[in-house]
Amino acid sequence: MAYDAIDRIYVFVTNMPAGAKTAVHFGQLEALKETPQGIHNPGLTVNGAAITFPGVMQPGWYLEYNGTGPVRVFDENGNKQVEVEPQGKAPIIRNGDNKLSFSCDTGAGKGQSAKVTLITHGAALK
Repeated sequence: MAYDAIDRIYVFVTNMPAGAKTAVHFGQLEALKETPQGIHNPGLTVNGAAITFPGVMQPGWYLEYNGTGPVRVFDENGNKQVEVEPQGKAPIIRNGDNKLSFSCDTGAGKGQSAKVTLITHGAALK
């Protein structure tokens, strides 16, 4: 096996309390080929309020939304691909704990994994 061809390995440990430590040992490792697929109609729900960004984001693409106007979608090289109007209002992140979830359409040929980065503006959260 060409180990230098392995891009990344994910390890998930579940049901661990926050701050707990554990030791992990591996037996037989089985590799599953990762096939990136487009994310269809990505959306966020923050504290019960939902917003959806209609369209398909291809692997490596990203979107920018400043809370007003259209959403701008860029490819992996920073070239703007499309502008779309979001469905729903910009989420409000409150001071303290917030409940956030990501959603997208599911099914054959549709990706379900995304990296979400929230950037706030306005008065500082304390």
